[in-house]
Amino acid sequence: MRIIEQGHTDSADTTSLYVPSIGLIVAGDVVYNQCHMMYVGDTIPESRKNWIAALDRLAALNPAIVVAGHKKLARPTLPRRSKTPKRYLQDFDRVQKTATSDRSCSIR
Repeated sequence: MRIIEQGHTDSADTTSLYVPSIGLIVAGDVVYNQCHMMYVGDTIPESRKNWIAALDRLAALNPAIVVAGHKKLARPTLPRRSKTPKRYLQDFDRVQKTATSDRSCSIR
């Protein structure tokens, strides 16, 4: 098992676990699966950039199973699900640049 220190994602000092022999990633707070990414509003552009880099590090491992730290209970633990948080963070960055207030920066 390998511990991957991810830095700041949805909280400070996030870690993920990787078990190469079975292709398993326990992503912790890095990956959300079909649920609201509740702490994005507390991020700044640099921490969102780090969060995206953390997602990329996990994807580069080509996992067979990704266990999200936050998910709907019935959702599968498939690697393709870990791409959605990255898109959400990129969209948040894009929308925030043109938003006139926090209220107008909502992504649904």
